[in-house]
Amino acid sequence: MDKIANGAATVNLQEVNLASVLKSTLDLEKMLAVKKGIALNYDINDKITVFADTDMLQLVVRNLVNNAIKFTPKGGDITIQAQGLAGKAKLTVSDNGKGITETEQHNIFRVTSDPSFGTNNEKGVGLGLLLCKEFIERQGGSIGFESVFGQGSSFFIFIPAKVD
Repeated sequence: MDKIANGAATVNLQEVNLASVLKSTLDLEKMLAVKKGIALNYDINDKITVFADTDMLQLVVRNLVNNAIKFTPKGGDITIQAQGLAGKAKLTVSDNGKGITETEQHNIFRVTSDPSFGTNNEKGVGLGLLLCKEFIERQGGSIGFESVFGQGSSFFIFIPAKVD
């Protein structure tokens, strides 16, 4: 963690197939979702090739999906989709969980001292999204979100991709 905080984490960009890089991560997350009684479905086009650091990309996706699981109640749904755009890929993690209040939305990519709690009282400190932002930006990408409190959230990352 100190290496990351000091900016010493090296980025190893490679041309990789998005679906194959994320398959094991998403399969593991699906098992965690099922344990909580949540449906997790993903549709990643196997023709999308991105330029990414596979470890960083997996960590970001794992964090976004873990957050979706944390803040989605039993019986909820989480969907992960990817689409190729002009020179980039967009990966979206959507849930129908509790959503994010407008106040919390302003601080979403900052370290907060107030912990947030999931639907089963899972505790979070907000450091994960800050790292996600840092890791995606180091790979030449970006991250954003949309959320309606009480209805759910969608987090999306854009990663440089090979244009066919």
